[in-house]
Amino acid sequence: MSDPASSPTQVAGAPPPAPVDPFVGALVGERYRLLARIGEGGMGAVYRAEHTLMKKVVAVKLLHAELGQMDEAMRRFEREAQSASRLNHPNIIAVTDFGRAASGELYLVMEYLAGKSLAAALEAGRFPVGRAVAVARQILRALSHAHAQGVVHRDLKPANIMVCAQPDGSAGELVKILDFGIAKMSQGIGEGERQLTQGAMIFGTPSYMSPEQATAQDADSRTDIYSCGVMLYEMLAGRKPFIADDLVKIMAMQVTAAPPPFATAAPEARIPAAIEAVVMCALEKDRVRRFATAAAFIAALDEAASPRLAARLPAALRSLSSLSAGVGAVVDRSLARLPRRARRWVPLSGGVLAVVLALLFIPLVCMRDDHNPGTTPPAPRALEPALKTPLARVEEAIGKGQLPQARLLLMQQVSAHPQSARVRQLLGQLEFAEKQPSAGLDAY
Repeated sequence: MSDPASSPTQVAGAPPPAPVDPFVGALVGERYRLLARIGEGGMGAVYRAEHTLMKKVVAVKLLHAELGQMDEAMRRFEREAQSASRLNHPNIIAVTDFGRAASGELYLVMEYLAGKSLAAALEAGRFPVGRAVAVARQILRALSHAHAQGVVHRDLKPANIMVCAQPDGSAGELVKILDFGIAKMSQGIGEGERQLTQGAMIFGTPSYMSPEQATAQDADSRTDIYSCGVMLYEMLAGRKPFIADDLVKIMAMQVTAAPPPFATAAPEARIPAAIEAVVMCALEKDRVRRFATAAAFIAALDEAASPRLAARLPAALRSLSSLSAGVGAVVDRSLARLPRRARRWVPLSGGVLAVVLALLFIPLVCMRDDHNPGTTPPAPRALEPALKTPLARVEEAIGKGQLPQARLLLMQQVSAHPQSARVRQLLGQLEFAEKQPSAGLDAY
């Protein structure tokens, strides 16, 4: 939360200045002086304030006066304080006080953050893969802590994520989750909490809402994992996976539509296939098929972002280029002897040969043992029985040119069997069929 820019000097013909905020300068809770309004949401306004005795800058959220008289709004505001009081994590905003002002408004005191929301950061466009993964990791670490305390956020979105500089001045960004106003607490809830959360009520923001939220089902920790998957998709692609003018349509898409592959949503981004597979697992419609925990999501990201394959590919591709040039010259001389009608395929020979060599050569380079580069790779394991039928359906769909159906079927197997070489091979085959050779090489 950072201060807005100062207002320009009033000039002739300009609109009149905004009315003065009556709370600026007020003393709340006998010790918090409100200095400036820095944000406003559906339930209240947030102010930069100072603890008058400690001379410490804090943020104070005031519940809108009209909501302060509504029992449900009051309980939700109190729940934000209660859920936040359970949480003590560097990636979750610290809530330090809660009470009612002399004028009747409920207030919540939080640490002051000098930064900007993830929503504001995304206005500049998509993030590089490394930055997007780093931000997602911090969000997931915070969720892992919250879920262990029995707290499910239920409204994760870029507007509720702050991106700040590291407090010690070190490189990188510090990410903080805000606003547990509609959080669900599964441990030690009272009767009022049961009344507040029971029934077919829909909580959340449609663009980041899980399928179970959109259909008013009970939300658990995997709801937050889905929302984090949506945000990671948006950071990588520079757009949300589901876009429509009607919020009801967006909710329907969350339930029924497959997220567009990155090759369609952001072809220029060249998102690695391994990263895409992780995102698509987080966005599974059936929560059973998603990552079971935030820690599992982090582990999958760490594996997908491993630099080992990336470090080997340049050398592999250089050797491949040299080999392709030599063999391609021999093939082209042979093809030149063919009849004129057949020679129209000659310009394609180099590209076809490169693909064939890639399929044969690069896996051998990338499978070499790190500690014994001269050793022979182990023999491939037999295909798991559980994979035979699903992968046969994938192969059939690819053979018939039903590529979207093949991708949907294959993403399910990538989620369920992330270490299967046969699954990765088919993923590479699908990428080549969709004319995405870079992604295909990543998969291989």
